[in-house]
Amino acid sequence: MFYQPVPELNTALDYYCNVLGWDEHWREGDTTAAVSPVNGNVTLMLDVSSSDSDAPGPILTVDDVQSWVEKRRPQLVGLEEPAQIPGGWWASFADPFGGRIYLIDQSTEQEPTE
Repeated sequence: MFYQPVPELNTALDYYCNVLGWDEHWREGDTTAAVSPVNGNVTLMLDVSSSDSDAPGPILTVDDVQSWVEKRRPQLVGLEEPAQIPGGWWASFADPFGGRIYLIDQSTEQEPTE
C-alpha cells in the first residue's frame, strides 16, 4: 500500500475514481479511503494530511507497530511516535534519502460478531 496525503478527500476520490477510473475499496470516515487501478496490484491510501503525515510514501503493515519501533528505535531517523488510529496503530520515519515510510497495524480491530 502507498500513502498519498490529500487536502480534501472527496476531491481526491473524484479525481482517482472518476477521472482515472480507479476503484474505491474502503473508506474510514470523511478523511481516509483506499483506491487502486482496475485489476491493479497497488493500493493507494488517500488521507487528509496532517502536519505529521504530509509526505507520500509506502505503508508497511506489521503485526505490532509499537514492538516493531522499539526493536529498531536507534536506527529510525525522524521518528513520528506510534499513535492510535481506528483499528490499530500508526507511526512513520524517514528513510536514508529523506523519503517517508509509514507503519500500520490492525491490532485493535475487533473481530465481527455473529
